[in-house]
Amino acid sequence: MPIKERIYCRGATRADIDAFGRVIDNAFGRSRVHNTGPALAASIHDLEYIRLACHDHDGTEEILGACPIRDYPCHYGPMMLKCGGLSLVGVDPAYQRKGVGQALLANAENFLHAKGYDMCMLFTGSPNFYRHQGWELCVETYFCIIPAVKIPAIPAGSKRAADKITVRPCTPADRLAIQALYEAFNKNRPLTRFRDDDWWSRSFSRDPPWFKNVIVATASDLVAGYARARLVPVPAPYALRYTEEPRVDITEYGVLPSKLPNLQRQIELELLAGIKAMAFEQGFPIIGTPLPGTYPMSNYLRSAGATLKDAFLSSRMVQIVNMQLFLAKLLRFQENIVILGVPRDRWKSLGPFKIGLAVEDVRGKEPVIIRYTSDGTAVRVDIDPSKRPSTLVAVSRKLLGVMTMGNSLPSDLVEGDLWACPAGLVPTLDALFPNFKIIVYDGDNF
Repeated sequence: MPIKERIYCRGATRADIDAFGRVIDNAFGRSRVHNTGPALAASIHDLEYIRLACHDHDGTEEILGACPIRDYPCHYGPMMLKCGGLSLVGVDPAYQRKGVGQALLANAENFLHAKGYDMCMLFTGSPNFYRHQGWELCVETYFCIIPAVKIPAIPAGSKRAADKITVRPCTPADRLAIQALYEAFNKNRPLTRFRDDDWWSRSFSRDPPWFKNVIVATASDLVAGYARARLVPVPAPYALRYTEEPRVDITEYGVLPSKLPNLQRQIELELLAGIKAMAFEQGFPIIGTPLPGTYPMSNYLRSAGATLKDAFLSSRMVQIVNMQLFLAKLLRFQENIVILGVPRDRWKSLGPFKIGLAVEDVRGKEPVIIRYTSDGTAVRVDIDPSKRPSTLVAVSRKLLGVMTMGNSLPSDLVEGDLWACPAGLVPTLDALFPNFKIIVYDGDNF
């Protein structure tokens, strides 16, 4: 009997940790995996979330592959998406290309569906494999690197504003301020991780603590921004090898929202100057960041001449696990924030319309219908109306993955009557709103 027909999947137990580690090491090589098997297992909140693919070999169970899943709740406008993050999908080389990876992915999806998750997400350097399993690429990211000496000094004309901003190392006393700042900065950035009190408490008390290599910017004694750095020595782990020189990476930052854009920009520049000083102090000549171009600090580095590199885990892919749960949140988000990227104050320009999307549901026999109706002053969104609209646009589950990001863009990407969107969504939008001009942003703007 072929191995594919003998595979079964289950959750891990403590007795499986060593075998789990061996499978991951064999699949990726020690130089490409940051944590050993026990350390990786310890980072998963419940061993049941480590899915194992096994078969019976002469009366003895053999573990062929593993897929650890992290609980990864995400911001989605005013709501939270219950999301599972697939950390790794590793198959022992002796059993690759035998259906083990497909079995793991199918089991992970069914497991998350049973646990009430909306969707799952992963980062990969091999998007084609996942596309064949029903996943969709929603973000393509690049790694941005620049010599520290090329980052311009803060303009002299900004001195008066700079005098009011102080940059210093983060301390445990800053936790609550940074926690609030992180939430305010990220709540409207789709699919950024939601961090609760327990997350922050664990992160500040672990060894080494989260706040190591974190700097904060204060204005009038108020924490107005922070930036977290990662020191990458040489040789670097495989997944971080973008340069042959030591590097300081900006892994995340946040700035307190303000009605004064110039003040926000000044805080970002002061934080960047602090990271630059850290690089010089450590003797690290390069500064890098995986943050996409929609983050002003990353965009500033690019405008200063940064080089873009393909990231090892460059593709963010999503799969909708529970269509009904997800669509309810998608529609609530659209009703409250945007309708297909069109801000409320421009709904009138659309005029009256009635149109529907027929969304594929792999777990149901019939598609889910989303109906949009407008009288020219307001838009109403209904799910599964009793009467289907006369015009229906077919939307696959894969395309819905694109819409997950495309329908929840930061407001600053909506330029006048233009809507910036991922290329995969253009045909659907052309059918919905033929009079709107659509700009497709390349690469990692999403």
